Amino acid sequence: MTGMVNQAAGLVSGAIGDGVFKTVVLGGRAYTVYAPTIYVIAKMLRPLGGVDLDGVQTKPEVVKVMPVQGRWIALAVAVAITGDVRFAGVRAWWLHRRLLHATPRELFEAFREVVGLIQAQDFFDCATLAREVANQMARRK
Repeated sequence: MTGMVNQAAGLVSGAIGDGVFKTVVLGGRAYTVYAPTIYVIAKMLRPLGGVDLDGVQTKPEVVKVMPVQGRWIALAVAVAITGDVRFAGVRAWWLHRRLLHATPRELFEAFREVVGLIQAQDFFDCATLAREVANQMARRK
């Protein structure tokens, strides 16, 4: 059982701190984005919940709603760039203000890079191992 716990810990640390990063250019500045931790991913989901594209089907309609919806995407990207550091919320907010000067194409590319850093297979493997450990612990009682 100890081996299973060590394997789970290895998967989590590999998923979180693998040193994987990308460089994105937004508004004429380059930013380094590291693979987001589970905590940062959860913080990114909050602003993405504000994106509302109901009834938007054509390119002109997308262009019309982009200033409002782009703010939410810029905030999610800012949270990912800031990461989990001291005063991350304030730093992300200031960075978000700078990212509003980026083009929609730059925001899209940056968001795609951030999402690409999230390795879903590691989370599934970790969840499976955690369930197995919980089942082992329940059987011991």
